[in-house]
Amino acid sequence: CPVLSSCGIEMNCCPRMLTVSFFSAFLLIWCGLVPFAQAAERQTQRIVSLAPSVTETLFALGFGAQVVGVTTYCDYPVEARKIPKIGGFMNPSIEVIIAKRPDFVIGVSSATDPPKARELGRLGFKVTLISLASLNDILTSIKDIARLLGNAETGAKLVNEITRQIDETKRRVAPA
Repeated sequence: CPVLSSCGIEMNCCPRMLTVSFFSAFLLIWCGLVPFAQAAERQTQRIVSLAPSVTETLFALGFGAQVVGVTTYCDYPVEARKIPKIGGFMNPSIEVIIAKRPDFVIGVSSATDPPKARELGRLGFKVTLISLASLNDILTSIKDIARLLGNAETGAKLVNEITRQIDETKRRVAPA
């Protein structure tokens, strides 16, 4: 990626995936998600995130305290920087993930290494891969993650707020 390379960041990823990740991060940041994070119920589940967009979604839904492993690229919110790293989103370390004893491993279907996801499943871990190919996929993934972790209501509220803000923005820019 020429933009990231010029900043000294080396990444081996396709531009479309990078664009979708930045777009989903923008949506989560832009929507002011603190109320949703505070509203989510805390549970004792241990979660490993295999992608920055998943980490941001987990924090936005209020599950940040349950995240026990993230990729080397997960740096938002700031709290994610303090969570132990499990490798890159395209090459996570199975050994490190196993050591975290997660109840859930959540990744992105277009980025997570399929053989590694299958191996984790074979070892008995609950692996969920979400799709981020479109805005609808992003909104669906937010609800799916919330439902998976036992708080479907928070996911629905977050999606409703994002949708409301998107609709509001469309109304403001429509006359332009």
